[in-house]
Order: sequence, then structure tokens, then C-alpha cells
Amino acid sequence: MSTLVSLFADSRKVRLVVFALMLVLFILGAGAPEDAGGFFQKGYKSGNHIHFTNILSDPEINASAQGVNCSGSACNNTDPGTTGCNADAATVHRKVFTNTEVQLRFSDTCQTRWSKTINKASINFYGNATLRYYYYGAVYLGPGYSVYSNQRFGMGYQACGKVGASPMNYLINDADKCTAVY
Repeated sequence: MSTLVSLFADSRKVRLVVFALMLVLFILGAGAPEDAGGFFQKGYKSGNHIHFTNILSDPEINASAQGVNCSGSACNNTDPGTTGCNADAATVHRKVFTNTEVQLRFSDTCQTRWSKTINKASINFYGNATLRYYYYGAVYLGPGYSVYSNQRFGMGYQACGKVGASPMNYLINDADKCTAVY
């Protein structure tokens, strides 16, 4: 009987150690260095700047934490994430094709539009988000990660984008890679 109790106590200790190790790995994964592209991070690029956000504090998920600091044409060529414009953003048009989801995003508060491209592949690829004829962002993305174009005030824009094996440091304007106009 004492052997059975001892064996049960040891298996509880093993389970506790395994649980503790899994918890540590989870915490380290969520707090990975910004340039490591950890599992719990999303990547965004606008203009010449790439930044990663821990999804637990992603402005699209935690919109109330963001304050809007521009509106109208004052937002032109700025990052919707850092200006707070994505706090009330809605996807007004979406297009999905091979390894790619392209969204045309709109902020009612800022009256701006921008493109968001998501890597739908199961491996790392390059991604490009283009606000047709104006701005693009291009970056190397992990599966499920996103890239934003900069935003622009006004109406009549399309979101274009692409995910693929080669860098795309140019505007994507192919009609089959673009959403409807808004």
C-alpha cells in the first residue's frame, strides 16, 4: 500500500513539473523579443517601419486602450495602429485567394481607409498590403500574421495585397488581387 501511495505521489510531482514547464514555455512564448516573431505576436509594417504586437495587447483586440491622435487628411500616410484609427475600424470589403486574405479597412472616427493583408498559408511568406495607387507595406510574415498599408483620408479606395515566396516591395495593383472600391 505504501508503494502505491508513493507511486501516486511521484506521478503527481511529475505532472506538476510538466505543468510548470508548459506554463513557463507559454509565458516565454507570449513575451518573446519583438524581432523574434514569437508564436503569440502579429507583425505589422507601414512605410519603412516594421513593428510586432503581442496579440494579447493587439489594438484591434483591445481597442479601448488606443487613443485617436489624427483625423481626416492629417492621417494621410500614417500607420492606423499607432494613430489609434484601427480602434473603431471595420472591414468593409474582403477578398480571399491563394494563401492570402486582403481586407479594406475603414475607420469612422478618422475617416480613413487602409489595406490589411493576412498570410493564410501554414508557412512563413512575404506579404504586401497596398492601398491601391497610394501606399503599401511589405514584410516577411508568419502564418496568420498581418501587414498594413498606411492609411488615407477620403473615398474610392481599394485594398490590394499578396502573399508569396518572394519579397514584393512595390504597389500591388492587379485587379484580381484587389477588393471592391469603398
